[in-house]
Amino acid sequence: GCDDGNTMSGDGCSATCGTEAFEGVGNDRRQTAPIVLPTGGRATVRGTISPSNDVDYFGFEVPVGAEVILQTYGAAGNLNSCFGDTMITLENNFGSVVVDDDNDGSGQCSLLNRTRDFQIRTLPPGRYFVKVEGGGIGIVSYLLDIVAL
Repeated sequence: GCDDGNTMSGDGCSATCGTEAFEGVGNDRRQTAPIVLPTGGRATVRGTISPSNDVDYFGFEVPVGAEVILQTYGAAGNLNSCFGDTMITLENNFGSVVVDDDNDGSGQCSLLNRTRDFQIRTLPPGRYFVKVEGGGIGIVSYLLDIVAL
């Protein structure tokens, strides 16, 4: 985590004192995806789906007994905002799909949590990857919250 003394997102530390990461080169494949949570915790990633067939991967560690929440949204600090259509897929370390979601979040954004998705209620500890895709309607900018606490 981080604590920069303010509640503004977009400066590397989110409003909830989680680490913010930014999409970089090499996140189009699971094998080269950045690991944004090496020990569990909370992170916010800022990304863009461009061109429309682009995919973004981000890796994270799930500690023993952790609750996992994955959510896309549009505006920093506003989980109810959505600026485009996203789909997220949770994959294990071997690339097998655990569960995916298209529109359970706000608007056409995505949400995976233990209330809606039984597949993540008791995830074994280890490394996982979330894949973010667009709905095929052009460029989509998004924020992705990854929580593994």
